[in-house]
Amino acid sequence: MAKALDEKLSSDNTANKEATKQFINELVSDRGAAQRIWRKSFGGVVEKQVQPIIEVAVEEPVQSVVKEEVAEEFPAQLAVEVAVEEQAQPVIEEEAEPSPEKQILEVLAGHPEGIKLVDIGNELGVDWRSLIGNIKPLVDGGKIDKIENLYYPRS
Repeated sequence: MAKALDEKLSSDNTANKEATKQFINELVSDRGAAQRIWRKSFGGVVEKQVQPIIEVAVEEPVQSVVKEEVAEEFPAQLAVEVAVEEQAQPVIEEEAEPSPEKQILEVLAGHPEGIKLVDIGNELGVDWRSLIGNIKPLVDGGKIDKIENLYYPRS
C-alpha cells in the first residue's frame, strides 16, 4: 500500500511539474508579446527628445501698450481689471516652522541646569523618541552636552 501511495504521489508531482513548466512558458510568451506591442506602440514616444519650453517675459512697457489698446476697444473691461488690481493685497508667506534642531537648542537655552529628553519632548509637544535622531547630531557636533541623562546648552 505504501508503494502504491508513493507511486501516486510521484505521478501527481510529475504532473504538477509539467503544469508549472507549461504555465511559466506561457507567461514568458505573453510577456514577450506584451513587450513587442509596447515597443511598437510607445517606443517612439519614449525615445523622442522633448524640446524645452521657452518662457517669454513680458515687460511692463508692453503691458501698458496692450492695456491702452484694450482700453480703446473695451473701456468697461479695463475698468474692471484696474479695480481688481487695486483690491489685490500682497500675499504674505507664512514663516516656516524652525527646524527640530533649532527648537531643541531654544528649549536647552531656557534650561542651563540641564533637562531630560522626555522633558524636551514635553515642552515641544512631541514624543521624546522622535527627537533622538535630531539630538544625536547636536551632541556629536559639539553644539550641546550630554551628561548621564541630562542635556545642557553648550556655553
